[in-house]
Amino acid sequence: MICVNTNERTAALAALRDWGGRRAKLEEDRPVLIAAAWKAGAHSIAELARTAGVSRDTVYSDLRGQGIDYYNRNQDPRLTRLVQAVAALAMQFNPGNPFNFKTAAAFGPALSQTAALLVSFEGPDLVDAIRKVLAVTYGNGDEYYLGPYLDELRVALDDYLTAPAAVSPIKRILRGRPAGYM
Repeated sequence: MICVNTNERTAALAALRDWGGRRAKLEEDRPVLIAAAWKAGAHSIAELARTAGVSRDTVYSDLRGQGIDYYNRNQDPRLTRLVQAVAALAMQFNPGNPFNFKTAAAFGPALSQTAALLVSFEGPDLVDAIRKVLAVTYGNGDEYYLGPYLDELRVALDDYLTAPAAVSPIKRILRGRPAGYM
C-alpha cells in the first residue's frame, strides 16, 4: 500500500491547476504573438507554426482572428488603418447626415480629392490630401459628430508618417525583375 501525504497531494493538484491556468493564458496570447510576428515580416505559415509549436491550421485561424489577410503578404497595417480612417470619415457625409450644410460643403473638395487618391494607396499626394481634410474648419456643433473620426484620422496619419516606410507592392514586384525589363 502506498502512503500518500494529503498535503503533498493538495500541493500537487494546486500546481497542476496553476499550470492549467498559465497554459490557458498562453493560449490567449498566441494569436496576438503570431499576428505581431506576421506584422514584423514573418510571412511563412510553416515557420510560424513550427516556432509556435502548433499546426498550420492554427496559425491560419489565429491570423484570421486577428484580422490579417494572410493571402496579402504585402499588407501594411499602418496604411490599412489610414485608409479605414478616411473611409469612416467620408461615410459620415452620406445623404441624411446630421451636419450643417456649410460643414459638408467645406469638407467636400478635400474628401473628394483624398478618396480619389485612395486607389494608389501611396505617395505624398495622399498624405497632402489628408492634411487638407484635417485643416478644414467647421463649427455649428458639428465637432461633436466629426471629432472622433478626425481624431482617428490624425492618429492614423501620425502612425503612418512616423513608422518606417514599407515598400509598396508594385516596387516589390519590380525589384524582382531583371534590369531594363520595363
